[in-house]
Amino acid sequence: MGLPRREYVDGPKYVCSQCRADVAGFSALVWEGFMGTQQPALLLRRVLNVERAPEVRRERLTSGVYELASVRCRLCQAELGWRYLSAASQDQCYKVGCELVRRSALILVLPSPDSDEEDAAPSCDAAAGRVEPDATLWPDPWGLSIGVVPQRSLRD
Repeated sequence: MGLPRREYVDGPKYVCSQCRADVAGFSALVWEGFMGTQQPALLLRRVLNVERAPEVRRERLTSGVYELASVRCRLCQAELGWRYLSAASQDQCYKVGCELVRRSALILVLPSPDSDEEDAAPSCDAAAGRVEPDATLWPDPWGLSIGVVPQRSLRD
């Protein structure tokens, strides 16, 4: 069976908070003012390294009735949120095909401004998955962890 194929995105991106797999590029953000069932969430389009559960459920949310399927990280199986499969209301159809991902399940990674992808030496011990000690992560006002981490530190 083997390991799942891991996909990558360049530039600012959201990664899984458990295994640091790329989930979406920053440009995939549709809206950040959502609430999941009880937690703040982001509406994302064009996600990576995510798999959808086969079970489809019909739920009434505050904005209408939807068909939803749970989504999880393909690499570590962490629950991320859900995918909108259909919307009963025409004005909510922009959500169809998007994923609503809990903010606590993501980390926003910003590329280091002084890193040069061509000449940079690897910035982590890939076998151990450790990031350089000077790479910092700190919480932002919206509850995501924002980090300035060189791009190569997330690839193993």
